[in-house]
Formats: sequence, structure tokens, C-alpha cells
Amino acid sequence: MKNVVTCVSAGRTVALLCLVSGALASPTCPGDADGSGFVDFDDLNTVLLNWGTSVTPGTSGDEDGDGDVDFDDLNAVLGAWATTCPTPGVIARVQLAGHALAAAPGFDWVRAFNVGQDFQVAINPARHPDVIGATFDIYVQPARSAMQWASDMTLTDVRPLPQTETVTGGTIADATFTILQGNFLPGDAGTGIGVGYDIILDMNRNGVL
Repeated sequence: MKNVVTCVSAGRTVALLCLVSGALASPTCPGDADGSGFVDFDDLNTVLLNWGTSVTPGTSGDEDGDGDVDFDDLNAVLGAWATTCPTPGVIARVQLAGHALAAAPGFDWVRAFNVGQDFQVAINPARHPDVIGATFDIYVQPARSAMQWASDMTLTDVRPLPQTETVTGGTIADATFTILQGNFLPGDAGTGIGVGYDIILDMNRNGVL
């Protein structure tokens, strides 16, 4: 079963949720910009088509996860040219963090959080039916770039322990969980904007991405 990843940045007054869409860079295979499992001309084209733009970190050719498509990303593709990616498991990057709603649609995936504010994660069973009945561990840990994840796939929670949850049914409410101690996550970035966190649903519970 696939691991599910999102990322959230918590600042002193605001936190920014990384919502991943479009072509995804593989956390386990730097250079594979289109997520095909092989580094080739399609990945080079992804980088060139987005050249000089700012994108969601880790997507659309941003192989180093800094949010900009530039020479570092081109070098990542060329350095891994003709590489077949390892397949230790399947990783999906989807929207997770937000706030539960009492009425439809049942959950609001958002881009901003105040430090000290409780928040939830939710995964839609209608889109991911394989999670129904699944028990998994939720990890919250300092954000890593795709290259950093490739060099170290160990999951380490910033809280004392990851939290274990089970999806009990097929609705959003059945798959919504409050992040324990989420309102205590450090958010002081000094002169920067936000502190980055990755949120991982470890579906096989092996402690590795």
C-alpha cells in the first residue's frame, strides 16, 4: 500500500501548506521529474518547460525542492540520466492538512495555519479506496527536499511518537484525524517565513518512506 506525503510550513504567525499537483518529482529518485520511474527526455522536457519559474516545491521539474526550476534541477536530471528508479514502495503526494467541517464537503484543505492552531489531516476514501480499513502511522517531521529524502528515507517524528490511526469507513469523516500536539509545533523561523514540516501517512508502518 502506498505511503502518502504532504508538506506543511508553520511560521510564527502563519503556516503554508504545500499542495502537490501536476507532475511530481519522485522523492526516491532525483531526476525523475515526471514520476515515470526512468530518467529520460521527458524529465528534461519537464525541467525546460518550467525553466525560470517558481513552482510548488518538488513538482514540475523542481528536483531539489527549493521551489525554483533552474540549473540545479537540470543537473539533477542530467546526473541521473538513463537511471531506472528503485521501487521500494509506492509513494503518493496528495493534499492532507486542513480543517474538518461539520457540513459538506466535510473537510477544508487549506494553505495557511496560525502557530498554536490545531489542525487535522484527511484522506478522501472515495479517491483512495485502498485506505478503507487500513491502520497506519502519521509522522510529522522537518521538511526535506527530494534529494534529502533520497539519501535518507527514515521517518522521525518531531513529537515524542508518531500517532497510529485507522480509517473506519468510506467517508471523509471516517478518514479525518486531529494531529496530536500539532498546536505545539515550533514555528519560529527567525527572519524567514515559516518552518517546513512533512506529513507522512506510513501505510505499511515500517518507519521508512
